[in-house]
Amino acid sequence: MNDPQSHSRVSSINPSSVYTFSHIFPSDTQQSEFFTRTTLPLVRDVLEGQNGLLFAYGVTNSGKTYTIQGGNTPGSAGILPRTLDVIFNNPTVLKLDRNHEYTVWLSYAEVYNEKVYDLFASVDDCNSVAASPARAGKYIAGLRQIRVRSAAQAKALLKLGQLHRRVFGTVANSQSSRSHALVTIKILRVHRGERTDPASIQTSRLTLVDLAGSERNKHTQTSGDRLREAGNINKSLMVLGQCMETLRVNQRAVARSLAVSGERVDTRDVKKALAIVPFRHSKLTEVLMDYFVGEGRAVMIVNVNPYDTGFDENSHVMKFAALARDVRTNPVVNAPRAVATLPKAKPNLSAARYKEVVPHRRKVTISTGGPGRKVSEAQLEVLEEDEERGDDDDEEPVDPLVDTLFDEIESLRAQLFQAELQCAIVEAET
Repeated sequence: MNDPQSHSRVSSINPSSVYTFSHIFPSDTQQSEFFTRTTLPLVRDVLEGQNGLLFAYGVTNSGKTYTIQGGNTPGSAGILPRTLDVIFNNPTVLKLDRNHEYTVWLSYAEVYNEKVYDLFASVDDCNSVAASPARAGKYIAGLRQIRVRSAAQAKALLKLGQLHRRVFGTVANSQSSRSHALVTIKILRVHRGERTDPASIQTSRLTLVDLAGSERNKHTQTSGDRLREAGNINKSLMVLGQCMETLRVNQRAVARSLAVSGERVDTRDVKKALAIVPFRHSKLTEVLMDYFVGEGRAVMIVNVNPYDTGFDENSHVMKFAALARDVRTNPVVNAPRAVATLPKAKPNLSAARYKEVVPHRRKVTISTGGPGRKVSEAQLEVLEEDEERGDDDDEEPVDPLVDTLFDEIESLRAQLFQAELQCAIVEAET
């Protein structure tokens, strides 16, 4: 890309830069072609049991919402409505396994001013982000998940949720999204011959994210609440970039160790070089953490503003995209969930009430190799920062009564989980 005004103004950006991407779509690309090339493979993977993330990134007024949601004219439907149409109306396109039944659940949330809100809720209360008892990731506590039986029903729900989303006008964009919107499509996959077995239920999820656009106040001329919103938007996007950079640096550190050793590497030899990934510095990255540490496949769509005045902003977007492109994930097929796989209460739970185990470690398999080179791999431990980490590592005394109560809580949680699975089976049969 070349700065059209580099001869007449001073810019902090190099006037000529070259970036490499997986694919470039010109402005006249049809929405149908764009969906087929970017999203359809992701939908197939999700229906086969993998988790998937797709997010649109770019400056304000660059077309992110149009990419995700689309327009009102024929043929202008975006990624989200086309995804729903394919899931419900085009099983031949996806080549679904006829031996399985699928149920679809929908949730809709937004991250606004570093708070998470449920757009399906009638009350404007913020939700918290909590650690999942069934897996090592995070989830939005209290977020409504509604079962949908048709694409039309799902679209109607999303249209209702969209009415609750924060959208205001600025000088740069008359319909500026002031929050990050996250639509999660959860798929329950049940084998037809094992409907009564809770262990046969396989869950996967696809999250489509319409990120709010980065802004510069000199262009948007915002003030008051709009200025505060812009500050939180820019902060969360900055943290997202920091997470991408840290993941990239950590993966390169492991790759260098692989190149030197030429054989499987013990993570203890390289973990000292790993940096802490600052997922907890922003609600956005905290919610999306699972996808970035290897438990799903991620697709990033970069929206570029074609106007000359957006050169500096577009250059920053390009640099971030080039950075994110170097980050590798290791998507895996989710195994059917059985009650027996729920984590049991850990010893010394009375101490666990006051502080979490730190640091949180997540493992990602990284492979290297190429023509004429030996293929090697290693397990990369990704560290999540714990804000409550202290220097005192002494264990607190164990309270047997408290531990007994925690055991009972875990038992009740397992029973609740089993009941929810049975309800899902009953609903799948009706």
